Amino acid sequence: MTKIIADAGSLCARKNEPATADIWLEINGTEFPARNWNDFAVVIMGWWSDALLRILRKISDRELIDFMDGPYAVEVTCVPGGRLMLRALQGVDRKLEVEAGEVFTLSFVHEFVFQAHRLLDACKHKNWWSKDAEMLAASLQPLNLELLRIRNR
Repeated sequence: MTKIIADAGSLCARKNEPATADIWLEINGTEFPARNWNDFAVVIMGWWSDALLRILRKISDRELIDFMDGPYAVEVTCVPGGRLMLRALQGVDRKLEVEAGEVFTLSFVHEFVFQAHRLLDACKHKNWWSKDAEMLAASLQPLNLELLRIRNR
Protein backbone atom coordinates (compact mmCIF):
# COMPACT_ATOMS: atom_id res chain seq x y z
CA MET A 1 0.00 0.00 0.00
CA THR A 2 1.20 3.49 -0.83
CA LYS A 3 -0.29 6.58 0.80
CA ILE A 4 0.48 9.92 2.36
CA ILE A 5 -0.29 10.55 6.02
CA ALA A 6 -0.68 14.02 7.51
CA ASP A 7 -1.65 13.62 11.16
CA ALA A 8 -4.01 16.51 11.84
CA GLY A 9 -4.08 15.58 15.53
CA SER A 10 -0.39 16.41 15.83
CA LEU A 11 -0.77 19.94 14.42
CA CYS A 12 1.27 22.41 16.43
CA ALA A 13 0.30 25.95 15.54
CA ARG A 14 2.65 28.62 16.83
CA LYS A 15 1.92 32.31 16.60
CA ASN A 16 3.65 33.98 13.63
CA GLU A 17 5.38 30.75 12.60
CA PRO A 18 4.48 27.98 10.17
CA ALA A 19 2.52 25.13 11.73
CA THR A 20 4.10 21.72 12.05
CA ALA A 21 2.49 18.31 12.08
CA ASP A 22 3.51 14.72 11.55
CA ILE A 23 3.67 13.89 7.86
CA TRP A 24 5.11 10.87 6.10
CA LEU A 25 4.54 8.42 3.29
CA GLU A 26 3.87 4.75 3.61
CA ILE A 27 5.27 2.84 0.65
CA ASN A 28 5.07 -0.96 0.77
CA GLY A 29 5.22 -0.88 4.55
CA THR A 30 8.19 1.51 4.67
CA GLU A 31 7.47 4.77 6.49
CA PHE A 32 9.33 7.66 4.88
CA PRO A 33 11.15 9.69 6.06
CA ALA A 34 9.95 8.04 9.30
CA ARG A 35 6.70 7.36 11.14
CA ASN A 36 5.52 10.57 12.84
CA TRP A 37 8.04 12.70 10.91
CA ASN A 38 7.38 16.23 12.14
CA ASP A 39 7.71 18.92 9.52
CA PHE A 40 5.93 21.94 8.05
CA ALA A 41 3.02 19.79 6.90
CA VAL A 42 0.73 22.57 5.64
CA VAL A 43 3.46 23.90 3.35
CA ILE A 44 4.43 20.41 2.15
CA MET A 45 0.81 19.45 1.46
CA GLY A 46 0.52 22.62 -0.63
CA TRP A 47 3.50 21.49 -2.70
CA TRP A 48 1.92 18.06 -3.11
CA SER A 49 -1.38 19.58 -4.19
CA ASP A 50 0.30 21.69 -6.88
CA ALA A 51 2.38 18.74 -8.11
CA LEU A 52 -0.59 16.38 -8.28
CA LEU A 53 -2.62 18.96 -10.20
CA ARG A 54 0.17 19.30 -12.79
CA ILE A 55 0.25 15.52 -13.15
CA LEU A 56 -3.54 15.19 -13.49
CA ARG A 57 -3.60 17.95 -16.10
CA LYS A 58 -0.72 16.23 -17.94
CA ILE A 59 1.41 19.36 -17.66
CA SER A 60 4.06 17.18 -16.09
CA ASP A 61 4.65 13.44 -15.89
CA ARG A 62 7.26 13.67 -13.11
CA GLU A 63 7.42 15.81 -9.99
CA LEU A 64 9.90 15.99 -7.12
CA ILE A 65 8.45 17.06 -3.77
CA ASP A 66 10.81 17.82 -0.93
CA PHE A 67 10.31 17.64 2.78
CA MET A 68 11.45 20.85 4.43
CA ASP A 69 13.57 19.19 7.11
CA GLY A 70 16.30 16.76 6.16
CA PRO A 71 17.55 15.60 2.78
CA TYR A 72 14.32 13.83 1.83
CA ALA A 73 12.08 13.98 -1.22
CA VAL A 74 9.51 11.94 -3.10
CA GLU A 75 9.58 11.59 -6.87
CA VAL A 76 6.12 11.07 -8.34
CA THR A 77 5.94 9.73 -11.91
CA CYS A 78 3.01 8.81 -14.14
CA VAL A 79 3.17 5.20 -15.28
CA PRO A 80 0.82 3.29 -17.59
CA GLY A 81 -2.49 2.00 -16.30
CA GLY A 82 -3.62 5.12 -14.46
CA ARG A 83 -0.96 4.68 -11.81
CA LEU A 84 1.71 6.70 -10.08
CA MET A 85 5.18 5.51 -9.15
CA LEU A 86 6.40 7.05 -5.90
CA ARG A 87 10.10 6.87 -5.13
CA ALA A 88 11.29 7.82 -1.64
CA LEU A 89 14.68 9.52 -2.05
CA GLN A 90 17.26 10.75 0.40
CA GLY A 91 20.69 12.32 0.42
CA VAL A 92 21.95 15.76 -0.46
CA ASP A 93 21.37 15.13 -4.17
CA ARG A 94 18.19 13.06 -3.58
CA LYS A 95 19.70 10.12 -5.50
CA LEU A 96 19.50 7.30 -2.93
CA GLU A 97 16.25 5.39 -3.32
CA VAL A 98 14.88 4.14 -0.01
CA GLU A 99 11.68 2.56 -1.36
CA ALA A 100 9.43 2.68 -4.40
CA GLY A 101 5.85 1.71 -5.00
CA GLU A 102 2.92 2.14 -7.35
CA VAL A 103 -0.58 3.28 -6.56
CA PHE A 104 -3.68 4.06 -8.59
CA THR A 105 -3.60 7.77 -9.33
CA LEU A 106 -7.20 8.59 -8.47
CA SER A 107 -7.24 6.66 -5.20
CA PHE A 108 -3.98 8.31 -4.11
CA VAL A 109 -5.25 11.79 -4.99
CA HIS A 110 -8.59 11.20 -3.24
CA GLU A 111 -6.77 10.10 -0.08
CA PHE A 112 -4.43 13.09 -0.37
CA VAL A 113 -7.38 15.50 -0.59
CA PHE A 114 -8.99 13.86 2.44
CA GLN A 115 -5.76 14.23 4.44
CA ALA A 116 -5.34 17.86 3.33
CA HIS A 117 -8.89 18.78 4.37
CA ARG A 118 -8.39 17.18 7.78
CA LEU A 119 -5.22 19.21 8.23
CA LEU A 120 -7.02 22.43 7.26
CA ASP A 121 -9.90 21.59 9.62
CA ALA A 122 -7.35 21.24 12.44
CA CYS A 123 -5.91 24.65 11.51
CA LYS A 124 -9.38 26.19 11.80
CA HIS A 125 -10.12 24.35 15.04
CA LYS A 126 -6.92 25.71 16.61
CA ASN A 127 -7.70 29.21 15.29
CA TRP A 128 -4.51 29.12 13.27
CA TRP A 129 -5.01 30.30 9.74
CA SER A 130 -2.07 31.57 7.76
CA LYS A 131 -0.94 32.30 4.25
CA ASP A 132 0.25 28.68 4.06
CA ALA A 133 -3.20 27.35 5.03
CA GLU A 134 -4.83 29.76 2.59
CA MET A 135 -2.54 28.58 -0.21
CA LEU A 136 -3.26 24.91 0.54
CA ALA A 137 -7.01 25.54 0.64
CA ALA A 138 -6.84 27.46 -2.65
CA SER A 139 -4.80 24.72 -4.33
CA LEU A 140 -7.33 22.05 -3.36
CA GLN A 141 -10.14 23.74 -5.32
CA PRO A 142 -8.67 23.12 -8.80
CA LEU A 143 -7.50 19.67 -7.71
CA ASN A 144 -11.06 18.75 -6.71
CA LEU A 145 -12.40 20.12 -10.00
CA GLU A 146 -9.85 18.08 -11.95
CA LEU A 147 -10.86 14.93 -10.06
CA LEU A 148 -14.50 15.63 -10.88
CA ARG A 149 -13.66 16.21 -14.56
CA ILE A 150 -11.76 12.93 -14.75
CA ARG A 151 -14.53 11.01 -12.99
CA ASN A 152 -17.13 12.37 -15.44
CA ARG A 153 -15.22 11.38 -18.58
